Formats: sequence, structure tokens, C-alpha cells
Amino acid sequence: MADSGVIFLGCGGPKPALLMAAGVEHDFSTLEIVGFSKGYSVYALAISPAGEYVAVGTRAGLIHVHRLENYRASANSLPLFDMFHQGGVTGIAFCTDEIFVTGGIDGRINVWSLPQKKKLGQINAHTGGVFALCRIGSLLLASFGKDGLVRIWDMDTLEEKFAGEQIELPRVPALTCLDYDPFTGLLICPSRSGELHIYDVKSDFGYRKISAHKGDFCSLACGDKKVATAGLEDSTLKIWSCDFEKPQMQTSLNGGVFSVGWIDSITLMTVGADGGRIWHLDDTLRAGVKISDGYLRVCRGLSCELLTKSRSDTDRRWRDSKIRQARQLIGGSDPQSQRGISQIARQLTEQGFSAEASMILADAAKAQDRVLWELESRLGLVENLGQDKTAVPSLYALADLLAKLKEPEMAFEFFDKARKLEPDYRDLETRIDELQPNPLMNISHEDTLRGDFPQPHQVLQEIEKHKVLSRPFTWPVVLETKKVIPLNADLDIEVVCRAISARIDSLFSGQLRTDLRRMNIFRSGELSPISCVCVYDIANGSPVAYCLEIRVAATGSELIPCAIFDPALLEIPGSASQKEHNELVTTAWTKTTDSSRTRRWLADVNDAALSVVRQLRDKALASQDQGLF
Repeated sequence: MADSGVIFLGCGGPKPALLMAAGVEHDFSTLEIVGFSKGYSVYALAISPAGEYVAVGTRAGLIHVHRLENYRASANSLPLFDMFHQGGVTGIAFCTDEIFVTGGIDGRINVWSLPQKKKLGQINAHTGGVFALCRIGSLLLASFGKDGLVRIWDMDTLEEKFAGEQIELPRVPALTCLDYDPFTGLLICPSRSGELHIYDVKSDFGYRKISAHKGDFCSLACGDKKVATAGLEDSTLKIWSCDFEKPQMQTSLNGGVFSVGWIDSITLMTVGADGGRIWHLDDTLRAGVKISDGYLRVCRGLSCELLTKSRSDTDRRWRDSKIRQARQLIGGSDPQSQRGISQIARQLTEQGFSAEASMILADAAKAQDRVLWELESRLGLVENLGQDKTAVPSLYALADLLAKLKEPEMAFEFFDKARKLEPDYRDLETRIDELQPNPLMNISHEDTLRGDFPQPHQVLQEIEKHKVLSRPFTWPVVLETKKVIPLNADLDIEVVCRAISARIDSLFSGQLRTDLRRMNIFRSGELSPISCVCVYDIANGSPVAYCLEIRVAATGSELIPCAIFDPALLEIPGSASQKEHNELVTTAWTKTTDSSRTRRWLADVNDAALSVVRQLRDKALASQDQGLF
């Protein structure tokens, strides 16, 4: 990551210095920020809460603070702060970006003002020396001293607030680490016995300890939802989750470790007698670049808060870059553009940007007029966005699409959700009012015949739409409509139904069933009541029915023969899922439209029904002493 790929190092030996290691996975290099005289070995490092300063403390007591830009220091930079802590500095920490503290072998904690460049106060903290300091917010400070106690200090009053259990100090006390995870509230301390000592600051300093290493260890660091520990005696690096039940991963090292620090959320560094080593967290701990400097003593990376912020900033820039790339490809119909959009959407999803991936796919689908793909993407987008005002444009776009797809109830639902979040957004009230008189609002699927699909592929698209919406397709639909047959006589539909039923029974030996069915039909944008004589193929369990609609006209009754496809006629198990239901309906529709047998029996039934109707018409006309039509 561009911003978080940095860690600061302290050197001892003949050329003490403050170094910075920065780079990418295969190209980490060190830069000297400031060099010190012999005897000024660096044992203490700290980065300010906002990442604007790095503070360094030396064995001789010299304190430097250097400015950071984008979490990085400049080579050979001049210090903003240059003071001494008597007796040598072995611990350093920032309380705020302007106030920091140093601890030394004199057992005192000095409080310093960076803007005023002076000491503000002093705490007589530990007998025999202060070897580790750790910020707990801006008002509390933790310290670990020669007396083996972890103490918590109130930085308003400079008084002790808490003292912990006796802990066996590591054998290299000047390099002992103490760290705090602000997200879990855990203060963590190593020990010579290999135990990890944990205090829950947010729960009245509740205490527990776990066995972390075999023997002495002094190094640990809290990262982004992880904690790294490394042993001096067992030469093992371990990564823990914040519950500390067991290591998530671990690896053996070539020697003991003095210090460990996080470079970013998946990269860290260890410092030992043979120099520094970069480690990458993949499925395992993978060794990276080695920094061959045998005089490295300490390393310090960004805090948990800065690692999280830096990762968020870097992830956001990466996300925005991917979205820009996708925008350039949207509209392209060539296979390469499509593959590019799909790849970007997959990458965004894998990195946790599911909403952005859905948005890109929805916009790409809209540009290509692929309405079902757009619908699926917009449903996913709305689900990922949650319930705040940022979701309103997506809720509106989804509702608008649903209205176009003849789903007024669902369109109303999402328009209404948008209205509750932002009542004045665009023309929400108008759009909601326009939906109220829609004939498809609040109607029963089973009792409404859809006559608005003139082409077979439109029915398949409607079934696919129901798959996307995760609900079963139950509409009866018009499969085929024949020409209207006008009559010059008024026929009673119940009489027609009984006559057709008798003829069907005599011709088809009980294989078919005839019923009188009253329902609504949606066609030409309107919903109308109709009465039909329906004939069902009960012997073969066909989902197709023959229907003869009879309606009143100015010159007498009119007949409209048609065939309907009705999912209710399918033997679908009640235990079938919505997906299974729709798959069975799709299969049945495909077979029906390709079936010559179905066409034959529909033709036979139509001939028989019309023959009956003609006889009834002739009889009605004769009784009225009128000629035939």
C-alpha cells in the first residue's frame, strides 16, 4: 500500500541512527533520517496519533522529534524537538499530537510539549527504570518498569490510576514492548516466562495471561485486527487474532527477535541480531526482503488506528481507480470490454466493495439494455447499501426499473423506502401517485390472465424476471389467440359451457375436463373481467388449457378462442424451492411451445367447441325466426 508501506528503525553499534524502511513487496529500502554519535543507540520510537511526527529516544538520553509527510520522513531532516532525558531514554509515547512522554532508567516519566519545546511535568513511576510506555487514548498512559509492574497513569493529574500483577521482566528490558489495541481495549505485555499478559482496559482492567512462547520474549505489536509476537528464545513469529485462543499462523526464524512492527495490515517486520526481515501474510507467513544490518535494535510501525485509516484511504483510492476503469469500458459491446467489466466487478467484490461492483454491473447492463441483468445488479446494490441517504438514488433507480418491468407493487415499495429516507428527492411523490391506479397493483396472480405477452420469448423473460426476484412464477398467460368470431345471437355462457362439456366428454372419453372460469385479463394496459369455458387435458397433466371467451357485443355475443398456459396445472411439489418451481415452469413452457401433440388437441377441442356454439347459435336464431348469420 502506498501510504502504509513504511516502518521506522532504530540502530545502535558504531553508527546509531533513525532509519525508515519503505517501498513495495519486492523493493523495501532503508533511508537514514538522522544519524547520532557513538553511544547514542536508539532504543525507543513512537509515532504521533495522527501520523504527523516520529519521536526517537537514545541510550544517552537525547530526544528528537521529526516531522512526517504522508507518514514518511525526509533524509537528513532537522529535528523539531531536541532535548535530553537524564540517564537515557528506554521508552517513548505520544499522548496527543502535541504532548509526548519519555521514560528512562532513572525511573521517571517526563511529559513534554512539542509546540512549547519544554518539559511540562514529571512522574516518579517505577523503581529501577521505565522500559516501555504506551498511549491509551489521550488521557491515559501505560508504563512497564524494572519493578515488574504495569501501571496506568491519569495524564490530567499525573497520578496512578491502576497497578497490575507482578510480571517477570524480559532479559533485555530496554527493548521490552507494551502495546494497546484501541478497538478491543486490550493492553498487552510480554514476559521472560513466555506468557502474554493481557489487561482489558474497557472492562475495569480485567486480567488474564496465556502461554505465547517457549521462554523469554520482549516483542509484540498490535495491528489491524491482529497481534504479532516474536520470541527471543524460541525464535518463533506468531500472528494472533484478538481472542488469543491460538495462533492464526506462525513460522520459525533464524534467531531471536528484539522487536516487531506492522508495516501495513498484511505486512510486518522483525528485528533481531541478524538484521531485519519483511514478512507477508498470505495463507501463511511468507519471508520477504531482508535488511542486513546487525545493529538494528527496534522497529515501530503505524498504530492500529493509522493502519486502519491508511488501509481505508488506500483501498478507497484503489476502488475509485477501478470504478474509473470500468466507466471507460461501459457501453462497449465487444467481448474484451465485457470481460474487463466482469473482472473489475469481481475484484471489487473480493476486496469488500460489493455495492460498487453491483453499481458498475447495473450501469453496464443499462447501457446494453439488458434489463434482467440490470435488475439483478440493482437489487444487489440496494441490499449492500443499507438504510441511509446514500441509498436513495439506487432505490429510485431500482423502483424506476421495476415500474418499467410491470412490477408496480415492488416499484411502490422501493419508491416509498426512498421517500422515508429523503422525502424531497426528485419526483418521488409524483411517481408514487402514478402507481396507485396501475391495474396490476394488488391483484391475485392466480386469477389474472396475462394477455400482454404477444411473443413466446416474452413469457420466458417474465419467468426469468421472477427468478431474479426470488419468487415463484404463477401467472396464467395467453399462449395463443385466434380471431374474434362475431355472432348475431346472444348466448348464455352457462348453457354454452354445459353443451361444450357434453360434447367433449363424448368425443374424448373423459380425458378432458370442462369448467366455467371467471377471471380478469390484463391486455392493452387495462384489466377487464372475462368469462371463459375452459377445457383441461387432465389425462396427460398438460399445463395448457383451451379457453373460449364469450363476451357481449352490440350485435350479439362474440367468441374469442385462445389457449392459455397455467403453472397451477403443473404438478409441482409443495416442498419445491422458488428456484426449483421456476425451473419446472421454464421447462414446461419450452416443451409446450414446441409440442405438436398440444397443437393437435387444441385444434381438435377448438373444432368441437365451435361446432357446439354454431349449433346453439342456429337454434337461437331459429327460435327468433331469423336467418343464419
